[in-house]
Amino acid sequence: MDSAGSRTNATVVGPSMGSTDRGREDVVVIGLKDPEWGQRVHAVIEPTDQADPPTLDEVTKYVKGRLLAYKVPKSIEIIDAIPRSEAMKVNRGRLVESRNR
Repeated sequence: MDSAGSRTNATVVGPSMGSTDRGREDVVVIGLKDPEWGQRVHAVIEPTDQADPPTLDEVTKYVKGRLLAYKVPKSIEIIDAIPRSEAMKVNRGRLVESRNR
């Protein structure tokens, strides 16, 4: 994805976010339309513990220590389940389409 002229690869950002101080989270990183930046880095997180998901502050603080500033997601979303195909592949297209309306 291209955000403010900087190229960011979702396959680099996602794994950096998957482990937190709380444990392992399932994370998908996508690019969403943004009027100012062209695209913005957006993280979709399926928490390991649905009853106690990580907060935006926890995730942001954790990721800032591991990624360059322009790769840190500008927005983060907690969902119950990341959409997957029958083969268990992440359906990124569905995630982007439903958020870019």
